[in-house]
Amino acid sequence: MEAGSQTTYIHLVPWVSYIVVVLGAYLLGSIPAGYLVARAKGIDIRTVGSGNIGATNVFRILGKPAGILVLVFDGLKGFAACKWGADALIRMFAVPAGEGVYLRLMAGLAVVLGHNYTCWLRFKGGKGIATSAGVLAGLVPWALLIILSIWIILFALTRYVSVGSLAASFTLPFATWLTTKNWTLTACWPFTNTKPTSGACSTARKTGSGRPKNSRVHENHCARCGRLGYGPGEIAA
Repeated sequence: MEAGSQTTYIHLVPWVSYIVVVLGAYLLGSIPAGYLVARAKGIDIRTVGSGNIGATNVFRILGKPAGILVLVFDGLKGFAACKWGADALIRMFAVPAGEGVYLRLMAGLAVVLGHNYTCWLRFKGGKGIATSAGVLAGLVPWALLIILSIWIILFALTRYVSVGSLAASFTLPFATWLTTKNWTLTACWPFTNTKPTSGACSTARKTGSGRPKNSRVHENHCARCGRLGYGPGEIAA
């Protein structure tokens, strides 16, 4: 190979690796597990419950076995994209060790976007909670363990998902730096914020005091409010 052609090849390889990882991770993330599992049971998950295709709505509508299946699959999408898929591409394209972290971050971003905006359902997907957790497990597993512990403790004390989520999001950069000492990973976590939910709950009819009617049912089944009172066997996802 001539010197000029070899230089061009060397410059093209990083771009090709990024394109491949983004497309592959997006397509992996776009697999709508919740929708497919519900369809197998004759239900369009988008028309029942909160209308979301994620694991929480599947738990409520189809029960624990189906919910666990969707939760695990969505989490594995994130882990597989950042760990197994990225590892394979790093070896295939002989990506330098210093650039591997960028490839993994691109994979993480693409797989979450694929889940949230799946091309198979007119770009309307889930909220990316389980998939983002899978991304964190692939990139910063010890930091994930720290923030998950914080989330569990605060949720157990307050019963507010939002309190645990805000504390975990605030802690993530510090936990990442503490466990990896990597500034690139520490600075990149704003992308882990998933699509916002509606600020007002459209499923609750409120009385004059502001308390929704049938509040026990509302707290158990509304996915749009910050406070979730989960019933037996239900978990947040």
